[in-house]
Amino acid sequence: MIIPLDDSQFKKFFSYLDEQLSENGQAGGVLFQPVSRSQNGFPVEKQAGFIEGLKIAVGHISWRRAWVKCDEAGNIQGHVDLRSRREPNTSHRALLGMGVHQNYRHRGTGTELVNFALAWAAGSGLIKNIDLEVLAANVPAVHLYKKTGFEQLCKVDDMFVIDGKAEPYIWMTKRVES
Repeated sequence: MIIPLDDSQFKKFFSYLDEQLSENGQAGGVLFQPVSRSQNGFPVEKQAGFIEGLKIAVGHISWRRAWVKCDEAGNIQGHVDLRSRREPNTSHRALLGMGVHQNYRHRGTGTELVNFALAWAAGSGLIKNIDLEVLAANVPAVHLYKKTGFEQLCKVDDMFVIDGKAEPYIWMTKRVES
């Protein structure tokens, strides 16, 4: 079941994000966040911004909405969030972020979460496009986004230099069907 993230779940949610970041590019795995492989944990200042964004009305600068999919025991299987863009005059667009716990990958969880966010955006009446940014090396994520209808806008070959290596970044978008 996919449910809105609320304050009763923050501790569990940020622990889940910490666990995910500890996997970022480790042991030959995919680099899925544009941060050093040595960075552990979701920064406290980003936690505060995440929480504050949930309190802001959709359409205003810095708004955010987030949902989690949990198993029967309440363990987080994955999450998806939509948030405002930072540029002026972009209230009709949202940025998508998501992740799936390693124990629940390749089971359709990612597809379910993306489709949930697309449906929510369509129902909002405010969001016309959803954008996302993804490291090109994260082939499973790029495949998921293409499968759910996102189109690649561009690829920047050296957007980041992480741990001494250039990492390409892909920008994608999808028009929301209302």
